[in-house]
Amino acid sequence: FKRSINRGSLDALYEYTEMLRKGYIKPQKSDDNYYNNYKVLLEKGHLKAMVRYGIYLINSQEEEKKEEGRRLIKSAADKGNLRAMYYCGQNSIEYLKKAAFEGHVKSMLEYGIKALKLYPDLPKDENINHIISYIKKSSDKGNPKATYEYGKLFIAGKEKGMPIDFEKGSKYIEISALNGVTDSYELYATLLEKKRDSVADAQNYYQLAIENGNDGALYRYALLLKDKNEKDYLKYIQMAIDKGNSEAMNDLADYYSIKARSRDNNKKAAELYK
Repeated sequence: FKRSINRGSLDALYEYTEMLRKGYIKPQKSDDNYYNNYKVLLEKGHLKAMVRYGIYLINSQEEEKKEEGRRLIKSAADKGNLRAMYYCGQNSIEYLKKAAFEGHVKSMLEYGIKALKLYPDLPKDENINHIISYIKKSSDKGNPKATYEYGKLFIAGKEKGMPIDFEKGSKYIEISALNGVTDSYELYATLLEKKRDSVADAQNYYQLAIENGNDGALYRYALLLKDKNEKDYLKYIQMAIDKGNSEAMNDLADYYSIKARSRDNNKKAAELYK
């Protein structure tokens, strides 16, 4: 790194600075620290440094620093940095569109999702198949989250401008779940639940979804347990109710209502047997 830096390579200085920041190497002298290096890189207009330092400032507690961070990232985005465009795209779909068009994998997915929500209130030159193609491209480039979103589109069908194809959708959902996309666990579990020989796997994925904070999975998991394990059903249905799930409240009410009728019928039967 040092030779390239001494020759004036800003990219080498940036990579060296990142290694300092992450603690991979130790400073060689008192003024050899990533803060000072960032100042040099920013003065030279190094785009990656502008984005990295901008993110650092945005995470500050001071509003003035946050604003400076946003300014740096926007400046980098306006100069063509794709990562900066992605960050700016959280507030402006046009930045996401530009980054997606240039092949930024995360931006392809984010643009596809946001554009679908806005459709048909988008420019006339943007059709729904073109929007969906960005999500597929992101998936094809190895983004497991995009694989999950693309799979969901097949299951949603016409509602999202796609033909309903549960088999194809399930395939994409399975790939995303096996690649650790936590958002896919609940949906994958519901798909497994429909297969008689995969109920145990469905239970495992419901549990994974719950462990990763998916409150909706509590209700679905409770229903799966209802006829198998009364104690665990009551445990998880109550957890779902505690999270405010109204369907879980109704299900538990029905459960107790049936139980009560059953006890009354047993009493009547016992009287008749006398």
